[in-house]
Amino acid sequence: MTIGIDARMYGITQARGIGRYVQQLVHELLQFSVLSSQFSVVLFLSPEGMNLVPDHPYVTKILAPFHWYTASEQLHMPRLIKKAKVD
Repeated sequence: MTIGIDARMYGITQARGIGRYVQQLVHELLQFSVLSSQFSVVLFLSPEGMNLVPDHPYVTKILAPFHWYTASEQLHMPRLIKKAKVD
């Protein structure tokens, strides 16, 4: 099973609300020992977040340079999600 997470708000300074939730979720998933080839995670990250998330063998980082709540997001994110083949 491949889980996709929209983590574009990861790494926002003064993260609150959704940004803080995403940071904590990603942090805990990286600590989770069940991640394996059968249970992996795809993170859709902003350019700023790409270098902030540590590498993990069962986590794939995909660049999603679209600002949230925009028409660009609505047009391009579905394509990225489909291409990543997340469950």
